[in-house]
Amino acid sequence: MRTGGDASPSTAMLSELSRSLKVTIVGGSIPERSGDRLYNTCCVFDTDGKLIAKHRKIHVFDIDISGKMTFKESETLIAGETPTVIDTDVGRIGIGICYDIQFQELAAIYASRGTVPCNYEVIISSFRCFFTFVRST
Repeated sequence: MRTGGDASPSTAMLSELSRSLKVTIVGGSIPERSGDRLYNTCCVFDTDGKLIAKHRKIHVFDIDISGKMTFKESETLIAGETPTVIDTDVGRIGIGICYDIQFQELAAIYASRGTVPCNYEVIISSFRCFFTFVRST
């Protein structure tokens, strides 16, 4: 996932938007292919539009309720392995995607690494992705 000439349409748009608005953008979920693997990825762009971090969703969501519902992200997505902490112009933040936020352990790791609360303005797109503009309070 790059922000050069071979960037995906999503990452190219986020990069340009962060640069033109001069805001840090935390944007995801974006499908990211790496070799034969597919990840659910969140990208962080600085105020110059530079990709400064990406988080691959750590906790894929699988559920099987007999006779009622089966949903297995693990059939399509590979789990990321690393918590993502990034220093931004508004402070140090920890990144989580969807099901990641259900795990206290991840929050505890982020707290131990000095992350700070942020104000978020969330825009939900028709593709159920979210893009967060991080602004200082």
